[in-house]
Amino acid sequence: MYSLNTPLETIKGIGPKLFEKLSKQGFLKLKDLLLFLPLRYSDRSEIVKISNLEQDKLITFKAQLKSISGFYKNRRRMDTAVMEDDTGKVKLMWFNNKFISKSLIVGKTYMISGKLNNRDTITQPTIELDKADTIHTGRLVPLYSSTIDIQQGSLRRILRNITTQLENNSKIIDAIVQLHFPDSEESIITAREQLALEELLSLIKTSEKIKEHWKHLKSAEAISLSEPQIPNTIPFKLTSAQQRSVKEILSDLQSFIPMNRVLIGDVGSGKTVVAGIAAQQVINCGHSVAFVAPTKILATQHYETLQKLFPKIELVLLTGKSKLVKKSGSRQKSEKWQSTNKKTNPPDASKLYIGTHAVINKLDKIKPGLIIYDEQHRFGVKQRSTGGNIGNDSNSSGIAATKTLTPHTLTMSATPIPRSLMLTIFSHLKVSFIDEMPAGRKITKTWIVPEEKREASYEWIKKELVDESSEPVDSSNPSKLALIVCPFIDPSNHEAFENIASTKETYEKTKKYFSNKKTMSTSTNKSKLKIGLLHGRMKKEEQNKIINKLYQGKIDILVTTPIVEVGVDLPTASIIVIQSADRFGMASLHQLRGRVGRAGQQGYCLLFSESNSSLAKKRLKQFSQENNGLKLAELDLKNRGSGDIFGTTQSGFSQLKFASWTNLELITKAKQTYETLPKSWKPFFDIPNAKDKTKPLAN
Repeated sequence: MYSLNTPLETIKGIGPKLFEKLSKQGFLKLKDLLLFLPLRYSDRSEIVKISNLEQDKLITFKAQLKSISGFYKNRRRMDTAVMEDDTGKVKLMWFNNKFISKSLIVGKTYMISGKLNNRDTITQPTIELDKADTIHTGRLVPLYSSTIDIQQGSLRRILRNITTQLENNSKIIDAIVQLHFPDSEESIITAREQLALEELLSLIKTSEKIKEHWKHLKSAEAISLSEPQIPNTIPFKLTSAQQRSVKEILSDLQSFIPMNRVLIGDVGSGKTVVAGIAAQQVINCGHSVAFVAPTKILATQHYETLQKLFPKIELVLLTGKSKLVKKSGSRQKSEKWQSTNKKTNPPDASKLYIGTHAVINKLDKIKPGLIIYDEQHRFGVKQRSTGGNIGNDSNSSGIAATKTLTPHTLTMSATPIPRSLMLTIFSHLKVSFIDEMPAGRKITKTWIVPEEKREASYEWIKKELVDESSEPVDSSNPSKLALIVCPFIDPSNHEAFENIASTKETYEKTKKYFSNKKTMSTSTNKSKLKIGLLHGRMKKEEQNKIINKLYQGKIDILVTTPIVEVGVDLPTASIIVIQSADRFGMASLHQLRGRVGRAGQQGYCLLFSESNSSLAKKRLKQFSQENNGLKLAELDLKNRGSGDIFGTTQSGFSQLKFASWTNLELITKAKQTYETLPKSWKPFFDIPNAKDKTKPLAN
């Protein structure tokens, strides 16, 4: 029998090479792999007779193997088999599978799943011996993410071996086993609810622990406010929601108890300027501020934005390769780092340091009075929300501080979070909501485009980009920009992901279509549209080159992954095309749509989907008709059910695997359940150690 702590290298089916792959992904014990849950399911439970096979429909049937043979055609191995039941025969075919003919035995009965083509042949079918407990056919079959480089069938066999020999003494383990090998759609829903409840209980326990720790902290610098609190360098009037949030934050900063506040606002609601106002007050009081962004692109963008809005503040941009001034004895060693002041002061002067999470490693030198985290909808994954001592013992959040200073902390989030959730799950945080958009921001028009209108939509995009009769988006940069977003970088060969759009393929197709045809406009000198490519596996130098071209108006169409979702500000972007839109959750779609129309121009969002799922179509229709982030989150909740198990991945500000941030009924149940638990209760999901800075608040 296996236990949750059984080392993976001792499990049947996991040899040294596979264990090396798994360990690199952080899978060391059985529990780690057990929590690598299916991304979706393929319904192969309908079993039919051969005479009832339908073309292009995924089915399962039971038949006897009558013959099998292999041959080579154009240097490619091909194997064919004939299967027969009491209603007829059907031909199977495999390509480049040298093991299939050795593994099948003539006369044996097998279960086969696949699609019949127009030549009455099933190509690349899934096949296994007919037995009481099949794992690849005749059931709801789990399909896993391709992040682990292992064949789906092999992974299923390993997990089946684990789940049938696992010491099981809890409802949680029962639920996990059902998620890997469900008895029915209903069992998946029940299992997810069980694990969601456990996950929420874990977060409540974490929050209560942090809240208790926070009560005893009185080690922050009380910030004395200077006038004006809202500087006249800001070229627009703050909304009432922004002004309210500024007042709440500045009130916290005047206390010796460290601020621990989250600023929540929809995409484009103006969170950055509110955070900048708080930073200016801290700097005016003689303390530095650290501003942490999730990517270098976004950090650079914040640097440029805040430089314009707060020209009196000295800003320092710190990237992964940046180094501050170091002192050694009486000698001082200077190293390169970018600052708005060429004759910069020593690093302990009052400045605003902006960068990626690498900034956290430099907090000993920065000695911030305030740390601002811009985690966007990824709030929680890297959140450092409680105080401690920089340079001393690590604290419950990882925030470094001096022996006498705990920084105030402000986290920005673009994910709509219900107030009741904040009171229950994140009771240790204060919340400021920016619940209105700046004046003049137009609602982005969203359309679902059927495949037969794809080319017509491209013609429309081309016309929009080259039409010079309309007003420019930005007088300083008259070029317009369209974004085409794809879920994958490379085409996938993995089961059930073959038709998902990839940036590389889409980039080549886009270049061919838009660059090689004459435009429809006769009033412009543009004969070709310039196409750019951006994704996370490109070298940093290549990414920076593309970003610079975007800001210079040298790219008309950018083909990209959801890397632009993390707050990249492209003011000239007017059109966004989301390929395989059904593969994104509501939150991600909302984030992506928020990338266009940010300079006040009309924005357009075009959704393409290859899915025939009625649920996917319903979700996209709802998304196209709603622009409010919180309402979208509530709609996402209503959509959860039996159909949702076939492909909707969880998304949200802390990447929860099971719980939904808008499931207020379950949140209430979790709170009530938690109050009945004994103090000795330990959750199944790991809770970050309140003294361990390397672990996130919620995972």
